[in-house]
Amino acid sequence: MSANAYLRDGHPVAESEFTRAACDPSRSVVVEACAGSGKTWLLVARLVRLLLAGAQPHEILAITFTRKAAEEMRERLLEVLSELASGTDDAVMEALTMRGMTPDAARDALPRARQLHAQVLASPGRMAIDTFHGWFGTLLRGAPLSSGIVPGAMLREDALRMKREAWAPFWRALASPQYEDLRAAYAELVDAIGEFQTRALLDRMFHARSEWWALRDDGGDPAAKLAADLGDDAVTDVLVDALCDDSWLGDAGDCQQLASLLGTGGKTEQGHATAIAEGLAAIRAWPCS
Repeated sequence: MSANAYLRDGHPVAESEFTRAACDPSRSVVVEACAGSGKTWLLVARLVRLLLAGAQPHEILAITFTRKAAEEMRERLLEVLSELASGTDDAVMEALTMRGMTPDAARDALPRARQLHAQVLASPGRMAIDTFHGWFGTLLRGAPLSSGIVPGAMLREDALRMKREAWAPFWRALASPQYEDLRAAYAELVDAIGEFQTRALLDRMFHARSEWWALRDDGGDPAAKLAADLGDDAVTDVLVDALCDDSWLGDAGDCQQLASLLGTGGKTEQGHATAIAEGLAAIRAWPCS
């Protein structure tokens, strides 16, 4: 993890330099950033710069993971284009320089920037801002014979309903004599962690099924291989060890110091300090061996 907020090719740079390179339509770039760091803003800024550079709306493809993210990207783009069309010259130039243009380039691009909103809305070829599965579904529907997909097939996106529907054949399968060993294993799991947690565990395994299949196909005992990868974490309860660590939970430990610092803050911070203090008092009553 780097202490620098912005890196370009591994070297620290200012935010303005990072934005200039990332939004430059003449460059192919890869941006790596954590959640909430402004990736959507940067993507929309790059779309604006592509349009300013002469790209036609139907020539642009932006793909993301969820419908919500795709709609947010589209709404933000149209909002920015509307601001460019109706804002003052100074406001528009400031918006363009924020998106990596030099002041001179922003001044030259001003007339075109004011036309982009109308151009995008009037374009006969709609800009493709979609999800991965939505875009590939469009490709398959465009070539149904070559893809082998039944004409008119639609992509189901109601994952929660599909999971609920999948439980019924699961229960029926467990009642069959051929799955007696699986039924016994399921019953043992329910006895150990409860029915709710068992279903939650199966759901999590379902979402990680590709990784689990890869582990099984590699040969050997998956559980043993997983334990080997986890090391001491496979046989040690880290939480119990932490709860018995005086350097962390003692009278002068890190948690107590944190509670003291929070106690000097506002009402919310003081509430957190009280919760920590109460938790420490309960933990200290534990018998640690």
